[in-house]
Amino acid sequence: MNKRNRVYPELIDREIPINYLDIPLELINWILHFCNAFDLIKWRTVNQQWKLLCPSAVHNLDSFLYNKKYLITDSNLSLFKNLTSIILCRNLMITDSSISLVTTLTNINLHGNSKITDSGLSVLTNLTKINLRGNSKITDSGLSVLTNLTKINLDGNDNITDSSLSLLTNLITIKLCHYPGIFTDNSSITDLSISLLTNLTKINVGDTQKITDSSLSLLTNLTNINLSNNHLITDSSLYSLTNLTKINLDQNNLITDSSISLLTNLTNIDVNEHITDLSISLLTNLTNIDLCFNKRITDWSISLLQNLTKIDLTKAFEITDCSISLLTNLTIINLTDNHLITDSGISLLLNLTSINLSCNSVITSSSISLLTNLTSMNLCMNFNKELYDYKELYDGRYPIPK
Repeated sequence: MNKRNRVYPELIDREIPINYLDIPLELINWILHFCNAFDLIKWRTVNQQWKLLCPSAVHNLDSFLYNKKYLITDSNLSLFKNLTSIILCRNLMITDSSISLVTTLTNINLHGNSKITDSGLSVLTNLTKINLRGNSKITDSGLSVLTNLTKINLDGNDNITDSSLSLLTNLITIKLCHYPGIFTDNSSITDLSISLLTNLTKINVGDTQKITDSSLSLLTNLTNINLSNNHLITDSSLYSLTNLTKINLDQNNLITDSSISLLTNLTNIDVNEHITDLSISLLTNLTNIDLCFNKRITDWSISLLQNLTKIDLTKAFEITDCSISLLTNLTIINLTDNHLITDSGISLLLNLTSINLSCNSVITSSSISLLTNLTSMNLCMNFNKELYDYKELYDGRYPIPK
């Protein structure tokens, strides 16, 4: 028997006394890096050495502060001298007085935060990532000095203007979505500043009202663009964005085959209702395609996309088993409310690991039983009870019908 696998019965149930004070400090420090912030605050009281080690072990308060936002206050935030990331989404306990002392921060989320102002933010010059979604406190004054920023979220933010954004030339990712009825428009961000951010590789301008082809066409380093619900950007700007690998055209009525057919580096696309086989058939590098509600893309072009690993066919009207059965590299498929794909097509997709059968009345256990690599299955609003036997695959976020 391999010594590694050998069982020593005489050692089972033996209690070995441990003096925690004798554990080497290096080992303690390593262990503490796996503990949450609240426990570390309590363990500071063990002795003087632990008092020094505990705060230095915390680098990230993201999930902790998001879920237990009132356990950390100004009085103890200053203990975490090595903190690099923090979420203060709608946090009411942390103010400028403590945040200004944590100068090691590189990532901060101030979504809907009303306590942190320009005064506290402006000293955090090591920041590379910031979320100001729906934030009404931070202005150009606080943002303009954060020239190391590479990622920013300005969804529904009407405080930040071209004045400060134009100075953030190191930005590689920016989000400018407008959510009607939820957030105000980014009315102060225009082509003037966007045209200067030539290092951008990712931009989200869904439903924005001020960004046009004039600035977007200059961002030739872009690899990822979201134009969902955008009614200003046209084909003319996409002609120059040949480095794009990902594009979202959900509910976009202006982008057509004319520009999409030229974007042969695309690996990921969410199409609109105007995209047809003409362009899709040329995008043979695609690995992910979303065809929700599309009526113009057919089996002919989809059958040519042999590199596909993920496909969304929610209410797709023209895709059948004829093409799907050929996509044997697929690992993820969404068949929500789809009535054209049957067991015949699915049973051949042996590499599938995830399948969404919400509101699906067609797929049965005869095909699912053959998909031995499946690890996740969504049966929300699926009333085919024979599928309920696959309980180990249920996605817990989406309960099955009673």
